[in-house]
Amino acid sequence: MKPSPRHLACAFALAIMVPACAMAADETRQTGAVLSGTFFGSMPVAGCEQADALLQLGAERRYTLQAHCRMTLENLPPEQGDWSVEWNGTCLRLVPDGLRGAREFALPADDTLVLADGSCIEPVEDPRGRSLHRMQPAAARH
Repeated sequence: MKPSPRHLACAFALAIMVPACAMAADETRQTGAVLSGTFFGSMPVAGCEQADALLQLGAERRYTLQAHCRMTLENLPPEQGDWSVEWNGTCLRLVPDGLRGAREFALPADDTLVLADGSCIEPVEDPRGRSLHRMQPAAARH
């Protein structure tokens, strides 16, 4: 049985797409491995205008966010969920368990996350009070 032109076109398209998708998946895995770690800084969280935040990004694409509100001096409930890197590695997206409002961070550097205002592809004019920075392991601080 001779393949039809349509079957050949589909096979050709698939042959092009599969390596491209595999490369994109590898790139995302590599970005995830580089990005995983612990970040600390300040940002608005859960009705608190200014909170000290500790964000742990696990290599398995899960995160935990712990925050302490400066105004009320209260610890906020921890948040857990899934994280992903999007927009060609320029955006970190946190999706909490229960899907109740994702957060996006611009990635200006591997060691800095800047909470985005709306979309992470829009520049943030003043990142003060909206930035998290990578915590270095104790051995690396010497």
